[in-house]
This record gives sequence, C-alpha cells and structure tokens, in this order.
Amino acid sequence: LAPADQLGLLYDSRALGEIGVVPMSDFLALARNAPATGEPVVLQTLSEQLDAIDWLFEGRPTQPAYRAFVISRIAPIAERLGWDARPGEADNDALLRRSVLVTLGDLGHAPTLAEARLRFDRYLADPGSLTGAGRRTVLSIVARNADAGTWEAIHKLARASKDISDRARLYRLLGSAQNAALADRALQLALSGEPTPTEAPGIIASVAGAHPEKAYDFAIANRAKVEALLEPTSRTSYFAEIAMASRTSAMLDKLTRYAATVPPTARGEIDKSLSAIRFRLGVIGERVPEMERWLAGNAR
Repeated sequence: LAPADQLGLLYDSRALGEIGVVPMSDFLALARNAPATGEPVVLQTLSEQLDAIDWLFEGRPTQPAYRAFVISRIAPIAERLGWDARPGEADNDALLRRSVLVTLGDLGHAPTLAEARLRFDRYLADPGSLTGAGRRTVLSIVARNADAGTWEAIHKLARASKDISDRARLYRLLGSAQNAALADRALQLALSGEPTPTEAPGIIASVAGAHPEKAYDFAIANRAKVEALLEPTSRTSYFAEIAMASRTSAMLDKLTRYAATVPPTARGEIDKSLSAIRFRLGVIGERVPEMERWLAGNAR
C-alpha cells in the first residue's frame, strides 16, 4: 500500500476496533507486521497509537505483556535511528526518532531509560551536550520516569531558565512524573506562587496526563485559586479537559456534580468529557479483553 493508505488502515483499524465493527486485535496484527524500515510518518503514527493504547491496560495484570509486545515492535526502529541526528537525514526521521524514544520511555524500556539518564546527567554537567530536539526528548523521558533527585534537578533548571517558553516547558515536565508522590509535589508547586500565573495551570494539566483523578480533585479543592489563573471563558473547559483522561466511573459522578455549578450554556465541554470517559470505559471493558486474548497467542 502507499503510505497514505497505510495511515488510513492504521487509523481505521483502531477506530473500527474501538466501536466493535472489527476486532480490536486487528490493529495489533498490523503493528506486528509493520516493517521497522517503513515510511517514517506511518511508523510515527504506529508508535504514538501503541503508546496511547497502553493507557487502556493501566493497572491490569496483562500490561507487562502488552508493553513487551510494543517494545518488540518499536525498539528495532529506535536502534536503526539511534539517538543522534545524522547528517542530511530527513525531517521525518527526526520526528520518528523522538516518537519511538518517548514511547519506549513511557513503557519503561530499560535500555532507553538508562541512555536517557546518562545523557541527562551529562547535560547537567555540560549544558552544551544537549540541544534542540535531543534535549526535549531526553528531558521528556527522564521527567516521566523521575525519582525525587531527578525531579528536583528539573525543578532547578526551571527556576534558572531565562527563556519564557523553555521555563514553562520545564515546569510542565515536573507534572508529567508517573510517581504519585512527585505528582503531589508538582500540584503543590503549581499554587505555591513560584510559577507565574500563566505557568501554573500547565503544571496541573500535565499532572492530569498520568494522574487525572489526582489533578482534578486538587483543582476542584482549590477551585477559586485555579479559576483566578484562567480566562473566564476557558474555566469550564479547563476543568473538563483535566478530567477527560480518566478511566474511572467515579469521575463521571464528579463531573456531573461540577456541571451543576456552572451555567447550562457552559456545559458543552463537560458533556464532551463525560462522553469521552464513558467511551473509554466501554473500550476497556469490552475491547481490552479481546486484545488480551490476542496477545496470549500472537504477541511473538
């Protein structure tokens, strides 16, 4: 197939699988057979889709098996591209490199985490050793997998940064940690007065990526302070978007209670989040078991 048709097949197989028109495992079968030397845009899409599906397996005993399957497909691409840009390489190769390395980092691939940590430590000693896309990739990986020491090192970088965009990006990275205790620290930092009013909402939203319930509960508990940081027209959508990544039915009740506190004309964004959560719960309940059965017999 032409690359455009390959992309269409990937998107359609996942979308049709999620609504039950075809088996969700069809997407995994495509992933199993995708060559590591394929079109970069297609492989980038595959990497990002597989990374997103991992969220559906969160907390399930089959998540390690799913991650092992994804790593077996993505790691060869990363090995081919390496960590550093090559002279004259296409822009799409650079984008693919970042995508596969971030995916491997998200899934806890030990060699990727070790190399990212090595490069991060080198960067702390010699800031010139990492620049541009390479710096963003390494920081993304180490921030998501941070321990307390790494988190504080990134915090120090954020405080010291003189570039407005870079500073905001570093503060958001503090909220991306998978470690729950560090997520709590990031939330407290958001309203500490240290980040600017434009930076603080981004930290809370970043925490919602891995900990939507934690971020939403914190934002609601501090609703007046959070709303003071937001434009009046974006307040409802901000709270709704924080909740949208949830995988729990409890969030449906929380959002419904929140909806009762805003004008009816502002409830459209809340309705979208409620629909997204209900849909995700349906996929987890009906489609993930289908993928689990496929993995049991076809992962290799």
